[in-house]
Amino acid sequence: IIVSGRPLSGLVDDICGNVIRKPPIPDPPDWWDEDFGAAALFAMAAQFRGASKLTPYEDLRKGFADASEKLTSEGLARIG
Repeated sequence: IIVSGRPLSGLVDDICGNVIRKPPIPDPPDWWDEDFGAAALFAMAAQFRGASKLTPYEDLRKGFADASEKLTSEGLARIG
């Protein structure tokens, strides 16, 4: 699944901190925190899970569900 020119899995990997890639955009403002906490990861996971239930396209549904699962797992890891 491609999101704005890159795979959804790559976006989730960046959020979870598995692979550090610098996007070709300006640096974020000083208040931006790139280390997402468990609550933020759970919120993103819930959004992807909801989207997976709404889309009629199987590939997109699977991509959203996989993203939700990965974000949930990372959120649980950050709690402990």
